[in-house]
Amino acid sequence: MRDRDLVSSIYDIQSRLVLKEGFSDDKVLQTMIDDMKRTTKVQREIKVADIFDLSFVKKANEEIRASGWKP
Repeated sequence: MRDRDLVSSIYDIQSRLVLKEGFSDDKVLQTMIDDMKRTTKVQREIKVADIFDLSFVKKANEEIRASGWKP
């Protein structure tokens, strides 16, 4: 399996697990990555930051929280 296929598979699973904040905890994401690595027999180390860039979502959440807006 190619890295792109692995990322796509992880994204498909993660997109169904999106939380109120728009992202999952890094521990949850790392567990998903590790599960996919075992399933696909990938040996190299893969960290959350290698696949997910959640900086824009976290920044947006901070701005929303600071504004006092609630859904």
